[in-house]
Amino acid sequence: MNSSDEEYEDYGECNREENYGALYCLEDGWRGEWLQGVISIISLLNYDFTEVTDHLPNGINIIYDPLQRDNVIGEVISSFLVRCYIIRRFTIIKDSGEKFSYLSPVNLILDTYLNKKKSSCLDSIRTILNHPHFQGCRSIEDIIKKLDDVEDFNTRFKKSKS
Repeated sequence: MNSSDEEYEDYGECNREENYGALYCLEDGWRGEWLQGVISIISLLNYDFTEVTDHLPNGINIIYDPLQRDNVIGEVISSFLVRCYIIRRFTIIKDSGEKFSYLSPVNLILDTYLNKKKSSCLDSIRTILNHPHFQGCRSIEDIIKKLDDVEDFNTRFKKSKS
């Protein structure tokens, strides 16, 4: 088999489309010092319940305002966010127009946090809290009530017995 670079010339630059699917969460287990630090930082972010838009389908906005200590998301939600995975559909579009898609679970919060992208991390939190699972939530208490209903990440492939 010939593995020259000429075989791969048509792959060129690819465009990537992203879509999101099911929401999962790991059980709340042991937390190391680093993870607890991340949770503490996220817990100080501010929330605002605003009008529903295309960008905020549940009307839940997250902002960073270090001078404002009202309306912070708190420890419970921030702990959930760092344990949360969302199924992400990636579509690769080659220059030739050919497409292929795959699904992958992604921890959006830690992924963007580790890449030191503050605005992307805020967008990731908005994405999760505006997921259809949280539709109808108009308060932090509403969100907290729905956290227990998020399916366990480690049992997502187990079939229920009928």
